[in-house]
Amino acid sequence: MVGLEIVEGVHRIDGANANVYVLKNGEELIVVDAGMRRNAGKILSYVRKLGEKPSSISTILLTHCHIDHVGSANELRKATKAKVAIHVEDADFLAGKRVLPRPKGAVGSLFRVASLFFRFTTFQPDITLEEGDIIAGLKVVHTPRHTPGRFH
Repeated sequence: MVGLEIVEGVHRIDGANANVYVLKNGEELIVVDAGMRRNAGKILSYVRKLGEKPSSISTILLTHCHIDHVGSANELRKATKAKVAIHVEDADFLAGKRVLPRPKGAVGSLFRVASLFFRFTTFQPDITLEEGDIIAGLKVVHTPRHTPGRFH
């Protein structure tokens, strides 16, 4: 697992098939997005490489509910006992109560085929977020369209 400290306390983890970040906030770690399925071990390996214990991860912050951002979230949550947070508009997608709308046309067809192979385990998030909320020292800025609940 390759990673890079972008600025002090902000690490980007490569190899999880998506952008995954680890933020060090004092004694706690925050994971921003969890990559594709079966990547929790890679994330935990990187955390250990930083000299930290997996139990130091307090929060898994999901920016939106696409497979490349939430695929390993449940596995990582189980391994760390961290709380999972996602925007309220995407919470029902993560919980499996609603299905994300797919794009139309050829791209939509590709999504339908890909969804047969790339799935994630649905689960109820611990924390739902809204515009302006502060979590782990970060302020939620809601930027819908990519998914209804996407935020930065």
